[in-house]
Amino acid sequence: MSLFKIVMQELPFHPELHAQLQKVIVSQIKERVEAVIRKFQAEGKLVNLPMGTTIRLTASIIVGYILTRATFGIRDDSGWDDELEREATITFVMKALSP
Repeated sequence: MSLFKIVMQELPFHPELHAQLQKVIVSQIKERVEAVIRKFQAEGKLVNLPMGTTIRLTASIIVGYILTRATFGIRDDSGWDDELEREATITFVMKALSP
C-alpha cells in the first residue's frame, strides 16, 4: 500500500495530520496556483472570479479527468485516447473560464 493511500485513508480520523497536510502541502500548492491564476487574469485570459471559485472549478474538472482515466482509461478495450482527453480537458477549462 502506498504512503499516499494510507495518508488519505487516515486523514479524516486524525485532525493533527489534516492540519499538517494543510500547512505544508496545500499552502505551497495554493500559492503557486494562485500566482498562475492571477497572471492569466491580469492578461485577460481568465474570467475575474473569486480565487477560491476559480481553483474549485478547475480542480473539479482535473480530478474528474484523473478519476475517469484511472477507472476507465486503463482498460484495453476502453478506446481511451489520453492525449485527446487531456487536450479536451485543458480546452474546456480555458474556455469555461475565459472572459
